[in-house]
Amino acid sequence: MSIPATCVLCSSALESHDHLFFECNFSSAIWSFFASKFILNPLSSLGCGLDPCQTCPSFSTSPPDTIITKLILQDSVSASWKECNSRIFSMVSFSIPAIRKSVDRSLRDHLLSSSLSLLAFYYPFCLVISVCLLFLSTWLINK
Repeated sequence: MSIPATCVLCSSALESHDHLFFECNFSSAIWSFFASKFILNPLSSLGCGLDPCQTCPSFSTSPPDTIITKLILQDSVSASWKECNSRIFSMVSFSIPAIRKSVDRSLRDHLLSSSLSLLAFYYPFCLVISVCLLFLSTWLINK
């Protein structure tokens, strides 16, 4: 099996840890798509998620922001790594939109398994639903 020396995701540089996670346009497209929803001016690389307080001055340090940014970083790194391995070992590749959909599903799963408040932060409409459910449960208890 011959493994190419160039990045299998973008074909623009030699593959290395630094390139894959900090310089690759493919990985950056996944990270920045999600990070832009929580950081006003996100840096274009995954490195922004490593230390958001120092590298992204516009980043809010509230607990939901921090947790969700870490989840975005984790899922973006995982998706990039899986895609890289898939292209090398299985000769199967997915488009950036397909990988974004996979990362979004993973984020939803992580947030669903944590708490409703984090899910509501990621999906603002869930906040309305949670308030309605709280009101309904209070009304049923008092009835």
